[in-house]
Amino acid sequence: MKKYKTIMINLNSVPDLNFPPVFPIGAVYVSSYLKQIGSEVTFIDFHMDKSHFESLDFLNEEFHCIGFSLRNIDSMELDSVFYTPYYREVMERIVKKAREINPNVLVLLGGGGYSVYHKGLKELLPFDIGITGNVEEDLYEAIVEHTNKLEDDFKIIDNLLPFPLDLNENLVKTYRDIGAYQIGIPTRCGGRCPMKCTYCSYGKIDNKTNITRPLSILKKDILTLYNMGVREIFFTDSLFNISLSHAKEICKMLIDMNLKDFQWSAYAKPTSNIEFIELAAKSGCKSLQISFDTFDPDMLVSLRKGFNQKQATEFVENCKLYNVDLLGLFLFGGPGENEKSIKTTCEFINKYFKRGEFFYSFGMRVLPGSHLAEISGISEEDMVKPLFWPFEEECFDYVLKYLNPKFLRFNNLNKLTSWRNEYKKMKISMLPNATKSVLEGTVIL
Repeated sequence: MKKYKTIMINLNSVPDLNFPPVFPIGAVYVSSYLKQIGSEVTFIDFHMDKSHFESLDFLNEEFHCIGFSLRNIDSMELDSVFYTPYYREVMERIVKKAREINPNVLVLLGGGGYSVYHKGLKELLPFDIGITGNVEEDLYEAIVEHTNKLEDDFKIIDNLLPFPLDLNENLVKTYRDIGAYQIGIPTRCGGRCPMKCTYCSYGKIDNKTNITRPLSILKKDILTLYNMGVREIFFTDSLFNISLSHAKEICKMLIDMNLKDFQWSAYAKPTSNIEFIELAAKSGCKSLQISFDTFDPDMLVSLRKGFNQKQATEFVENCKLYNVDLLGLFLFGGPGENEKSIKTTCEFINKYFKRGEFFYSFGMRVLPGSHLAEISGISEEDMVKPLFWPFEEECFDYVLKYLNPKFLRFNNLNKLTSWRNEYKKMKISMLPNATKSVLEGTVIL
């Protein structure tokens, strides 16, 4: 039987993107699964070998399928550079040459960026089949259907069993060398976030529920990375403590492993469970990243955060008690934002956070699958453009007024100025069939 051969391309490694380096765990996960079902995989990351980008010499070897992994189309900030036209140019160049060599090549597109915007990207990017949600099942079906159309006899294995990641040491080293000190790995396969935040689109990405990776496999992945010299890991789940019991078991496993200098970080939600916080501290937790977004009681309801002021405060105080560092994430400009709500949030930041312990931004992107999208009535096809929920320009002034000046150093002020300048360029638009006007950027697709 003949081997089915796939080329997996990490689109977020193409030159001239203004993104911080992030280890391509999504593409690595998919490549690992493809190998499990019997495909050979050539992994292309242009950070690892820049010459591939111009030469496309990876197309000189036999291939049957090309998979593109798309993590981001922009940073979702007001001053984002929108990269979809650039991705289109790159993909068209690769697909054109690939089809000249093999007219029967199957072109797949997946990744978090595609899953969120798949309806809008369908008409913009050149591919045959998009992979969203249930990645393993969709991939298997697409490849089996493709092999059935080809004359060669391929053996594709129907295997949905949990699997360890196929971690390439050169890829890991490349990302560490360019500044991605934390290497991400998932503790779950999917796992829809139970929160209902009004702006969030995680339901478009995490289609499954309650599917955890076995601790034995997770342990193997961690040891593989540790033996490669990695000392910081980021658990990439939407929320590490979706299941408190699973999160606690991971912490206990890490305590038992007792790896010298090992640290981990993750996104998490505020919890009153002291045992989890204590286990996190003992297991080497470097930081829990929490999307507080606001501390105003009305805004907490408006944003559907799922916790209140009292719960947020108790969580922060308990983390301080057990020496668990937090990275607080705050987002100004949501529905109902005003001077009072910004004052309340800034006072919370001033009281509980130090420099480097929080990040704030302005403007809520209207994303497919979010509650904001639902109440705006905007089509998913239109949301591929940068659209933001409207807010008053004075919100910038309120932050400057109430946030402690020690947090407003040159870099912070520079970024805030950049956001404000882009805000001023945007226009209020009422898109076709919409029920709510939005701020629209100036991107031309």
